[in-house]
Amino acid sequence: MVAGFGLGEDTDYRISTDELDTAKARAAALEDGLELLQQLFTGEPVSWIRPAARSETLGHGARFSTKGFKPTPVPVPPIWLAGTIRRGTRQPTAPFRRAARYQGLFPTPHPWDEAAPLTPSEVAHAVELTFPDRVIPEGFELVACGLTRGPRASVSVEQLATYAEVGVTTWLEAMPEHATLDEMLGLIASGPPTLAD
Repeated sequence: MVAGFGLGEDTDYRISTDELDTAKARAAALEDGLELLQQLFTGEPVSWIRPAARSETLGHGARFSTKGFKPTPVPVPPIWLAGTIRRGTRQPTAPFRRAARYQGLFPTPHPWDEAAPLTPSEVAHAVELTFPDRVIPEGFELVACGLTRGPRASVSVEQLATYAEVGVTTWLEAMPEHATLDEMLGLIASGPPTLAD
């Protein structure tokens, strides 16, 4: 199992009045959650108080205590964080620097367009935002996503080697938007893309 997190898009929050309404607040809440999750994954007792730096954004007094999260997950799920590559606008760096502290990064394009996934050079830019020295630590997962099959394919199977050259370790085959159940089951049944395709 992989534990994947991100801030979401503003449009994800328009359906609810109970969500935090700024990216800064969602980022602070995400930091709270990640900190707690890591402590819970140890199986040891947890006594947590929100750090002062995040209290300015989210409010003071947040506390959590438990005798321990049992059963302790074995193995501990790796944490992968999303980061958005913004095309044509100011590029935030905080999501990428946050991902550098965990086990993986899943960069995505903004705005999302299944016909225009991140290019290998955009993925390389995500690596540079995450690790300014461009050295990806051993065991760190870098995920790229796109369609390699079907009439809506946006990446050729041969291009996957170029993604690997910039550090991609995991290719996530996207499901086409508005795909039928039969289309989705067909993609799943065909298995992962390989150069033999």
